[in-house]
Amino acid sequence: MPRRTVSHRSRAVAVGLMAALSWSAIAMCQDGADEITAEVVAARVQAFYDRTTTVRVDFQQHYWSNVYRRTTSSRGHMAILRPGRIRFDYTSPSGKVVVSDGDSFTYYEPGDDGGAGQYWVGSADGASAALGFLTGTARLDRDYTFSLGAHDASSDPAHTDVLVLRPRSPDPHYTEIRLYVSDAPGTEGVVLRASICDHENNWNRFDFSSFRFTDAIPASTFEYTPPDGAREITPPSE
Repeated sequence: MPRRTVSHRSRAVAVGLMAALSWSAIAMCQDGADEITAEVVAARVQAFYDRTTTVRVDFQQHYWSNVYRRTTSSRGHMAILRPGRIRFDYTSPSGKVVVSDGDSFTYYEPGDDGGAGQYWVGSADGASAALGFLTGTARLDRDYTFSLGAHDASSDPAHTDVLVLRPRSPDPHYTEIRLYVSDAPGTEGVVLRASICDHENNWNRFDFSSFRFTDAIPASTFEYTPPDGAREITPPSE
């Protein structure tokens, strides 16, 4: 039988095919390396806020009561000066303020009749305590266990990964936090929504928008004195 020879052209085609297969394999390996895990998302959040000193943001708050089976909504502006200082100024209902100077919280609510209202001062506020990863008083890798949650395209913010946090040590204010973390270029690691579940299965959800990360915020922003005539009350148990 005559011996078959391989032409230079055939060899070139074979080499080209092998090269194409090799690049395809490399691309597949790279895709695998970029697979999103809870650890990757948590690291993105921590890295972004570690290099952030101030935050100004608008929020919409939706509180779902498990007892009354209804949702109440509000909105306003939030300011953070890391570490530890946070302030909520509500525009609806107008005049409500929650603020921490890093040591204590003041919660003020104006009167329904336009009066001076009431306030209490305590060591913690539930929602603010749960947002410790934003203010720098908590770290994701140290204080929480985390896993990925399912993303609902019909109701969740677009271009986000869902990170489910549970405190490593029992916390009196909450049992679970769900973070909706941007995966878009330029905002990777930014938390667009935080949903907080307490021990009675009430959910407190914050949707954030209009982010400003470079504004100078004076420390005096977090010093708050209730209006004259406001009545101080005993802090609630929760």
